[in-house]
Amino acid sequence: NGTGIAPFLGMIEENMDKIESHLYCGFRHDNQLTKSYQNFSEKQIEQGKLASFQMAFSKGEQQHYVMDLVRKDTETFIDLIKNKEYIMICGALKMQQDIEKLLTELSLENGLSFDEYKNQGYLLTDCY
Repeated sequence: NGTGIAPFLGMIEENMDKIESHLYCGFRHDNQLTKSYQNFSEKQIEQGKLASFQMAFSKGEQQHYVMDLVRKDTETFIDLIKNKEYIMICGALKMQQDIEKLLTELSLENGLSFDEYKNQGYLLTDCY
């Protein structure tokens, strides 16, 4: 969320092997800066460096959060956990805690252990 998006933009741009990647991000407002992220992401999708891009806005008419996007895409995240694919979280510590709590709940509902997944090093975080 917020400035946490910067490392991911660099990783996506450098994704020359076109590894399937999905970017979920959250901001307070939809503004010129978020529109530039949208434009960047559309170009990366066209180049095959990014599979999907989703944004949540916590302020404004249709408030929602990254965890709402994750919940909506439960199947995608369960597949990531089952297949031991990496999930990377960068941004606010509160957001990380909310996402981890949600992933724990979704994992349990699907007969998986998020703690095991996390302890095996598949969850990477840089939160403050």
